[in-house]
Amino acid sequence: MDSAHIERAEIGAFSSFSVRFQKQEQFSAFLTKPFLELSDLGEQIAQKKENYSLKYRSVLVSTLEKQIKDKLSSSQIQNLKILSEENTFTITTGHQLSLFAGPLFFVYKILHAVKLCEQFNENQNEHKLVPIFWLASEDHDFEEVKSTNLFGKQFSWETGQSGAVGRFNLADFEAVFSEFSSLFEGKEASIQNLLKIERNGTYAEYMQQLVSKLFEEFGVLVLNPDDAQLKSLFLPIMEKEITELNSFSQVEEMNAELEKHNLKPQAQAREINLFYLGNQQRTRIERNGSNFLIGQKQFSQSELLNLLRLEPQNISPNVILRPVYQETILPNLCYVGGGGEMAYWIQLKKVFQNFGILFPLLQQRNSFHLVDSSTQKRISSLPFEIKEYFSEANELKKSYLNQNAETELDFSEIASNFSSLTISLETKVNELDPSLEQWLGAELARMRKQLEGIEQRFSKQVKTKHEQALKNIEFVSERFLPNRELQERYFHWLHFTPTGDFKSLFSEIYSEIKPFDGNLKILYL
Repeated sequence: MDSAHIERAEIGAFSSFSVRFQKQEQFSAFLTKPFLELSDLGEQIAQKKENYSLKYRSVLVSTLEKQIKDKLSSSQIQNLKILSEENTFTITTGHQLSLFAGPLFFVYKILHAVKLCEQFNENQNEHKLVPIFWLASEDHDFEEVKSTNLFGKQFSWETGQSGAVGRFNLADFEAVFSEFSSLFEGKEASIQNLLKIERNGTYAEYMQQLVSKLFEEFGVLVLNPDDAQLKSLFLPIMEKEITELNSFSQVEEMNAELEKHNLKPQAQAREINLFYLGNQQRTRIERNGSNFLIGQKQFSQSELLNLLRLEPQNISPNVILRPVYQETILPNLCYVGGGGEMAYWIQLKKVFQNFGILFPLLQQRNSFHLVDSSTQKRISSLPFEIKEYFSEANELKKSYLNQNAETELDFSEIASNFSSLTISLETKVNELDPSLEQWLGAELARMRKQLEGIEQRFSKQVKTKHEQALKNIEFVSERFLPNRELQERYFHWLHFTPTGDFKSLFSEIYSEIKPFDGNLKILYL
């Protein structure tokens, strides 16, 4: 498969932070250390060994067994087995429960984590790495995940449910599932197997099976952290959050440092960074003087701490403490994510230090742009470099017409000449007979209109001549920046494998992943 590379800085669609984070050295104050080479993982292992107990490992493995063991592939079973060993560590990525596991970057981040594990495991035998996908089942922002775009159509799950999305039931999921699955009737066996996944539990249970099945050949273990046993491991930190209330000030200190580096903080910390998960509710825990509130219900500190101990599964960390929860329960070395995720992780170093949890290495996931054969054919007929297609379609059209208007007059020169002629004639009229000014003005206006008509006619002829080229530009532009955003954030991955043979697509992408290469990779399928 052919490929090309473009620097992130050359494309305006990437955030300025994403571009800057390619060079982690400038973020040293916000990191354990910049993650620049594989050997950095070895140093992280030495620290994590001192920071992660056998008890936590045992609970993690038993939880994974309970959740998904009977639905795993041979490679996943093998990874689950070695995860129980004290010399095994993890590379983790995660995401919200987006509809049918889209869009494209959902796949990129998971395959990136897998490749990082593979490269490390190939180079030594003492330690092993296993890829983990963290199912963000307690996130409540349903609007962000309810839709996906495929084959020119938007699919949306319409429901009146609220609260933690992973706890949604699937009673009203069947409508969008049926609409989606109808696109693949009679298609490849691989997509048919995905469509057969059980849908009789919660949305988190369905998504855990779906993601696990998608990446079964890569040995990915999918963890649902909305679990009472796992939350019990996190209980000391949740108690400390309630009794000491330090996280907010620690994030604010880091934010002040970020602003000195001309960086805008990504996530907002609160005085208490915990929620209570009730019946279709996700309610902030807030301080009220010496007491605490969950909605309208008031608790003393001792009552709230008792609630945490009785119902740890119903206490949920927000964006500030969720990374701490992850690194508490996992033997993790590195988190792989997008630019937005990196931006809020770097706010958290002091929070981790306060709780005595090792801050992980961070790595920004690879970004790809996929070019199918239909798009390649149109590109081959156009004169632009590949990076130019990340410009707006109208700019490309204008540039094309300027480059190819062989019969187009130089109207700027004509306009300049006409302006000089107008001044000359007005001078002559004033010298000869000022009463002719009105007549001359009318004649000049008629001449100007005729010139405009000639210009429009020539432009129309040029556009007609290149009509197909302009259509090609529109087509390519829509695939490079659909809805004015990067392809990876818009298209579902099945868009590039309409037969449903996603395994071949994933294999092609995986072969091109280079964990320490931050360029945008153009893949010609």
